[in-house]
Amino acid sequence: MTDASSIGALATRGARHRALWSLTLVIGYVGLATAALAQSPFEEQPTFNTADLLPGVPLQGEFYTIDPVAQSDGMQITYTIRVGDTPYTANSTALMRVRLAELDAYEKLQEVQGTDVFIEAVGNAAVSPLRGARDLITAPIDTISSAGSGVATYFSNIGHALFGGASDEEANAAEAALGFDAAKRQWAFELGVDPYTTFEPVSSELSTVAWTGVAGGLTVAVGYSQIDGTAGTVIAGTKAVDQFSRMVSENTPAELKKINAAALESMQIDPTVATLFLEHPSLSPTRKTRIVGAVGRLDVSGRQVFIERAILSQNDTEAFLIERWAEMSAAYHEKVQPAARVVPVGDEKSPILQRKDGVLVALLPADYVAWTPVVAQGIGAADASLNQVADVSGKELWLSGFASQIAKDNLTALGWTVREQTNQTLGFQ
Repeated sequence: MTDASSIGALATRGARHRALWSLTLVIGYVGLATAALAQSPFEEQPTFNTADLLPGVPLQGEFYTIDPVAQSDGMQITYTIRVGDTPYTANSTALMRVRLAELDAYEKLQEVQGTDVFIEAVGNAAVSPLRGARDLITAPIDTISSAGSGVATYFSNIGHALFGGASDEEANAAEAALGFDAAKRQWAFELGVDPYTTFEPVSSELSTVAWTGVAGGLTVAVGYSQIDGTAGTVIAGTKAVDQFSRMVSENTPAELKKINAAALESMQIDPTVATLFLEHPSLSPTRKTRIVGAVGRLDVSGRQVFIERAILSQNDTEAFLIERWAEMSAAYHEKVQPAARVVPVGDEKSPILQRKDGVLVALLPADYVAWTPVVAQGIGAADASLNQVADVSGKELWLSGFASQIAKDNLTALGWTVREQTNQTLGFQ
């Protein structure tokens, strides 16, 4: 069993190493590289032409540009997106594909706001009795930490301080907040994006359209029907609808918390670990729901380690990659070969699958593994820690992307079988 002090120690160790998503983060950094690895030739952090990484994706649209060069840290590739004059980064190809879908949604939201029905709703909202509550309602809900506690909880904590006493306006504001949250979730679902996205341009536009609908009398169905299909040219087929996106759209954050709590209890996750996970301010309702769903699919001993590892997340980028890591592991278990258990590896107890035949399988949402000094050090140290795992008969590294030839040669020398471009096998885009 894991108590609060041990999780706190995990969080302290994780804080030291969160700067770079690499095997340092995924498998666990435990010390210096071996002398043999230190003598290996190292590579510089590579750069790539964005057009080669995202074939068929226009690098410039009406509302955005994507920088033509992308930089790798030796594991993940960082893309830069500019909306207007503001740059935003996506620190993995998987996250960049999410951002492409969100840029698609951004174009569609811009189109909606230019329609007659929306302009009429803006006028209605301007004279609505709720107009003064807009900032109060939209600003807190736009933050992950506030979303985690739920709209109803937020307003119950305000009490009568909002208007100086109990009033019809206070009740109306609370009702409007619930309507706003529901509208924002419904708009996000129709557009195929996360209602709790941290991509500010889309989060802001979702809030604008949802608020205008609630205060100005514009339903999501009518507003969405105004999209004529000419917008959304960033990338085709980006709308992703699955049971988890539907679950997020149909439930408030407070309701999702209850659903996830029940699921964790049914998995016999330690209550202290479950509470720390459910209350984590850097894990949005969507991240929590998807991580719980993936861990639920991985019905083997030791799966609690994934929940413990998620607790170390310090921002949404880390949380997203841990989510993908858990989903890749679950997909391997279901589609490739069943795992026998999840093995906690290294000082941070990061999870790796072990099959019944003893083979260890590390599944990484890594774009391009280059043999930089930092990556070599992390891999060497993590590999050394595997000596503590019993009954190991082999080691496989499954990458969503590629590895350089130097990296593959060094990994092979350490006994790893490297499998590249595994997304299709695992059922990912």
